[in-house]
Amino acid sequence: MTLTPIRPLLQSRPSRLRAPFGGGLPSFILRLALWRRRARTRRQLANLSDHLLTDIGLSAAEGRRESARPFWRS
Repeated sequence: MTLTPIRPLLQSRPSRLRAPFGGGLPSFILRLALWRRRARTRRQLANLSDHLLTDIGLSAAEGRRESARPFWRS
């Protein structure tokens, strides 16, 4: 299973992604792609054991909290 780190994804996106849908269709498509990636990453995070969460520097509570967040929230 390949995990995608959450922070680098947010930092690598152009600043226009952070603006509300004012960029037209291309911005909306990029927003959908970001949401899809967040949802997938959070599902993967929810499936990790406590041992693996510890390996990546998260406690079990932090992992549960992050995986429970909605995909539209960064």
